[in-house]
Amino acid sequence: MCGVLGWISFRGAPVPSAALVESLGRLSHRGPDHSGVWESRGVWLGHRRLSILDLSPSSNQPMVSTDGRYVMVYNGEFYNYREHVPLLRRYGITPRSTGDAEVLLGLYSLFGAGALEFVNGMFAVAIWDSVERRLFLARDRFGEKPLYVSRTAERVCFASELKALYPLMDDLVLDGRAVDAFFSFGYIPAPLSIASGIEKLEAAHCLTIQEGASAKKRYWELPPNGKPATEEEVRAALSDSIRLRFTSDVPVGVLLSGGIDSSLIAVMASELGLEFKAFCMGAGPGWYDERPYAGRVAALCRRPLAVDSVEDGHVAGQVSEIASRLDEP
Repeated sequence: MCGVLGWISFRGAPVPSAALVESLGRLSHRGPDHSGVWESRGVWLGHRRLSILDLSPSSNQPMVSTDGRYVMVYNGEFYNYREHVPLLRRYGITPRSTGDAEVLLGLYSLFGAGALEFVNGMFAVAIWDSVERRLFLARDRFGEKPLYVSRTAERVCFASELKALYPLMDDLVLDGRAVDAFFSFGYIPAPLSIASGIEKLEAAHCLTIQEGASAKKRYWELPPNGKPATEEEVRAALSDSIRLRFTSDVPVGVLLSGGIDSSLIAVMASELGLEFKAFCMGAGPGWYDERPYAGRVAALCRRPLAVDSVEDGHVAGQVSEIASRLDEP
């Protein structure tokens, strides 16, 4: 998980540097490994990095394309990026890093929004075109990674979390439609957010913004129902999905609950010969306790189980911290 932040004035208004530094600091928990900023004529891009692929500084962000035209901040993981490196090389782009971010940026420099067709992953991405002075924002197909956007006549700003945008807002007002949606549905659906003037970019959508114009489009839809999948097809799809998600330059962990999802992932990862550490959370007496079930799955996978216990009163003492991380009800 990384954090992205940006502020753009197409008319070259002065950048509110102090407020942006504060905003980027509010994302520090998302990326403890590196903090970077890129600034040029009314444009400010910031990034907080959590290093997963290519731990070297070569994959630090904001990242500039090899021709200097595009600047990107990106949160997520592009699981199948390695298979597209030969394509970049055929077009004369040789990545300087071994990570996924530079591959995504290279594909965008070649194909624009069409680059999203190559991506199997979870992401929120912002790319600035310094020649056309155009901002491109996109979110993954199922909306795993968040992206919040605020637009006025004078500027556009975006961030991975609502709280990072608050120092950049003139006024902070609850959105009545969002409050109504929360009490109706139990959550706040995109494009609404709890704060008036801030929208969530919807899953599987991209948004292009230039001075005086913007265009949002859905770039992917769930295919219509076809014939039922066979057990072999489901197993093959799950195996491929799990294998890709274990692509990492740091140790991988599986959070076990004893339930179907995590147990299936752990067992299939073991069958595929993938290395991982198993862990679970345990609750004190009187609470539903998943530890015995998680332990059985870990034993089946021949993995030691790391257990972190939640004692009585611990959660109550963390309510304020939990709320600050959630941003919305």
